[in-house]
Amino acid sequence: MRRNTVAIIGSAGLISCELRRTVETLACALSDAGFDLVTGGMDGVMRAVARGHNRSARDTNLVHIEPGWECAWERNPHPASTVRTNLGSMRNHLVIRSADIVVAVSGGSGTLSEMAIAWQEKKPISALRGSGGWSDKLADTTLDQRGESTVMGCDTVDDVLAWATRLRPEGVYSGRINRDFYPLEVPALHRVHEGTPTKVHQVHLRYGMSIEKSNLVRCLEGLSRRVASWNREHNAETVALVTFDDGWKEVIRLADTFEKLPCLCPILFVGENHFAKPVRPLPLQRLYHHCAERGLDPEDRGALGGLTRSGLKLLPETEQHAALDELGINPMLDPEWLLNVEDIAHLKSVGWVVATHGHRHEDLRKRDGLGKEFVRLAEEVENRGHMPWLAWPEGQWSRTAYEDARTAGFHLQFGLIAQLCESSGEGMVMRNIWK
Repeated sequence: MRRNTVAIIGSAGLISCELRRTVETLACALSDAGFDLVTGGMDGVMRAVARGHNRSARDTNLVHIEPGWECAWERNPHPASTVRTNLGSMRNHLVIRSADIVVAVSGGSGTLSEMAIAWQEKKPISALRGSGGWSDKLADTTLDQRGESTVMGCDTVDDVLAWATRLRPEGVYSGRINRDFYPLEVPALHRVHEGTPTKVHQVHLRYGMSIEKSNLVRCLEGLSRRVASWNREHNAETVALVTFDDGWKEVIRLADTFEKLPCLCPILFVGENHFAKPVRPLPLQRLYHHCAERGLDPEDRGALGGLTRSGLKLLPETEQHAALDELGINPMLDPEWLLNVEDIAHLKSVGWVVATHGHRHEDLRKRDGLGKEFVRLAEEVENRGHMPWLAWPEGQWSRTAYEDARTAGFHLQFGLIAQLCESSGEGMVMRNIWK
């Protein structure tokens, strides 16, 4: 997964102290905002970019794509990842192709060629007015009939930052993770019912965990239109993630809907219980079906022998099952309403992304040895060829638990906006429950 990348192009050689300080401020501001940077790796503006990036407190990437002239490391000795192309000025194509958006500062013939390439490749371009060179000459102009927009002239570093942020807003993705995902909304869904809800769906409706199928399809179609419009406006090719938790079999009936909506990508978060033989429902799933069959309130302590839904959620999963077993509640093994291995494989074959909802459906923040457990879980996910993404059970996570999961290899993690936890970090996606 990657952030959005800004190519900062401009004059090589000696530049004025004023221009150097401006470029350093620009590079630092873009890095602080979560953008990765790429340059041509030489001196002048490119060296100032490296100095500015080094000042940023944010952990972003800087890549120099060097032409192979002389000893570039002497002309630009500041820390960066380097690509030694030995292609000379042909490397200008690589600089532009590596970026999502382009910022030009001053510049001679090399910068002019890069701006022309960016224009032909339909990359958004801004030019810093007052910096001299081709940036001044081409600010607010249209290079030819290929593009309908203009090179965006910006007077200040703040103007450039605002322009870049408008094009690539952070949205739900802290750190602008992956430009290929729509950045403004990630819905979270559970059960889907058709028409009048059955008794068990009525229980789920009570907790905002079921949605009527025709209403959902309308919402998905609306989201798809918004994504398509955003892509046209930003010259992007993003898809919106639509997530489903807990592995309910009725999601299979949505496969045809997603085939008709190419701007949406369905994500299935399933627990390890789906890969056991027999499939064992989660404790809350057992409780809801038991209550639905008998017309009970899941929070009625008297009707459930002192047990309640709220109290059950406070226990580790093994103790939840034990408490339900003690009450004589059916274990409901291999229920027809949960996805099994074959169902999951089918959805994956038609384009659904399969990721994990964790190895235990409980408050994982309370578990000892969570780091080792996540390492084992990550191995299972990799062995199955599934996506190493993690949706936190009940949306509950902590900074320590997040770091444990990230270290184990879960580079994208999913929480819930409705669940108040710590401030989200890079790679944490906050979802909105649709109901």
